[in-house]
Amino acid sequence: ARPALLDPSSIFRSSTQRLPKLDVLRQYVRYAQRYDAHPKNTKYVVQEMLAKRRHPSEMRGVLRDQLSSLPFKHDAVTSTKTLGDLAALVGVETKPTSQEPASDGCVYSDDYFDERKRKREGGADAGRDS
Repeated sequence: ARPALLDPSSIFRSSTQRLPKLDVLRQYVRYAQRYDAHPKNTKYVVQEMLAKRRHPSEMRGVLRDQLSSLPFKHDAVTSTKTLGDLAALVGVETKPTSQEPASDGCVYSDDYFDERKRKREGGADAGRDS
């Protein structure tokens, strides 16, 4: 699993076909936005993708080369507070979460679980207390 932190798509590619680190980070943040991942968890995974401590020693040189080409440093990730901040840092457009169509073309949302949103929108059970 640790080599997959270098490039999650590497499990389907040879080591010579690895994507640039920035592309991998952008793709991961897009998925995090798409699936409403918790910002702290997303930030943790990005930091682990950038850290050298958990990677096998033979991959540390690859990681060092990839990190030197990034337009930001590890500390910049540490200072982000929201998923939007992290998206802006890696150069991904900040999108409203869960609004991107799935592969079947439908937009799926868990908004019906959000009681506060239902109350704001005057839903059928807006006046009912839980």
